[in-house]
Amino acid sequence: MNRRLKPIELARCLGIHKSSVSRAIAAGRLTLGDDGRLDELQALQQWANTRHGGRPDVAERLELARAAARQTADASAATESSDALPEAAEAAAETAAVPGSLQAYRIDRMTADNARLLLALDLSTHRRYVASRALSEAHGLGATLRAQCERLVDQVAAQLAARSDPAARRLILQTEVRRLSNAVRASFPAALRRLRDATDGKGLG
Repeated sequence: MNRRLKPIELARCLGIHKSSVSRAIAAGRLTLGDDGRLDELQALQQWANTRHGGRPDVAERLELARAAARQTADASAATESSDALPEAAEAAAETAAVPGSLQAYRIDRMTADNARLLLALDLSTHRRYVASRALSEAHGLGATLRAQCERLVDQVAAQLAARSDPAARRLILQTEVRRLSNAVRASFPAALRRLRDATDGKGLG
């Protein structure tokens, strides 16, 4: 069931300070409900989509805003001619995301955080499952199919041998194949339920 979170609860979930969530709400990045709470899945999606490094258009808009702020600060503090400002801005842009720099590290970290949030969202909405658990369930389904096929062979062989009428044999086969098909089909919803229960209980930690 989707939860309604207080801003401080979302901050704990994201591993950030409450003030970061408050600023995001004030900036319109997060939608606060009438009850003063945030929809968990919607908030995670909004945070991932609007955080710097998660979407190129948002990153570009934020970088333009920072560039304008830098130019304003440079203009107010400059003691040299205005001709030096474009050169300073160009030099800053060239070194803004140099591989191995702090800025590049921050961008990589935020990109990884966004990917983690999107994965958490996919897991919570059951669009994805943990690979090891999905593989385990796949093996379980295969074992069920194998057991049903072995049962079909073991139990039906003697019945078929005891009957010479083709219609009677066909009826036996149709009945057993239908039973096998129903048993296998019933295994899929059960496996899906186990996957969902395991995902809901595990999360990302």
